[in-house]
Amino acid sequence: MTKVTETIMPLRRVWKPLIEQMKQLTLMLILTLSVTGAANAATIVTQNETINGTILSQSEALVTIRKADGQPVIIARKDIRQILDDNGVQVWQAGQPVQAAATAQPPKAGGEPLLNFAAKSVVIDFFAGAAFGGFYSEENRFIDAHNIYVLYSDGSRQNAKTSMFQVGLGVNFQSYSSARWSWLFSYVFRSTQQNIRTGDGSKYESKTLASSVATTFHALMFGRELHFYPGDGGSSIDLAAQLGYEFGNYAPLASYNEVRTKLTPVPQLYDIATSVAVHGPTARLGTGITFRGTNWQLRLFGYYQIAYTFAAERIWAAVEKNTLVHDIYGGVSVGYGF
Repeated sequence: MTKVTETIMPLRRVWKPLIEQMKQLTLMLILTLSVTGAANAATIVTQNETINGTILSQSEALVTIRKADGQPVIIARKDIRQILDDNGVQVWQAGQPVQAAATAQPPKAGGEPLLNFAAKSVVIDFFAGAAFGGFYSEENRFIDAHNIYVLYSDGSRQNAKTSMFQVGLGVNFQSYSSARWSWLFSYVFRSTQQNIRTGDGSKYESKTLASSVATTFHALMFGRELHFYPGDGGSSIDLAAQLGYEFGNYAPLASYNEVRTKLTPVPQLYDIATSVAVHGPTARLGTGITFRGTNWQLRLFGYYQIAYTFAAERIWAAVEKNTLVHDIYGGVSVGYGF
């Protein structure tokens, strides 16, 4: 019994100060957390309104604040006159440097991700792809039906192959209503040319027999984008859906008319319009990966687009005046936020 008491007493002398220190540390931690929580509560005064809430993140360009109703609001710092803490003390005003711009925090489980990039941006797209369906498919069928071929010096017969190659440019205005959702307004230009080629490019020389523009389209589109942030907010996986209307020109049998005079015997010339105005509703679905900084962004993307086009009358024997066409394209975009 004496040995046990002698063993416990030294332990009490050691643990008692440690327990007291732990109590003090716990109290300090509680006070620190309380102060930190209060420091995030703020009032932001802009040129047009006063917003009360909790600052979630901030950078040199943006401040994200969660209002009392739980809705996050992204404000460009250039629009802010001053920021007050929960005691009404001014902590920042226009013209002062940003002392400690907080970076975006990783999204919490089931919560809204935070932003550290510009809420509005102008984005330019560059893309290439292919077109099919409607008059595109009929153009290819028409060329294939003529069994065009080239005889090479060794007596080999190489049949011609057709394709529709597309290039385009897009100009977009993007506005984030929250970190998860954004609005996307777009102007899209697409030019599609039909190529008629022969030869495999290795054993037999590749020859382009004809290459003429089949269609040019201009489209105005609007829609939404959904964003997922797998990392710290510096990059995102994006899904896009847009509706719009397009107008342009279709050049019926342009490639056929180009290659026709090179054939023996020369096939007939069809008496049809060289250019037909077409227009109609269009929609597209896309996905991409965006890499961004505070203002600049780079995106790799792909789209599937469908359009139902109208013409004033039947275009030519194989093509009705109303037709459904499809486009698949991918590319890269560069954007700047403000």
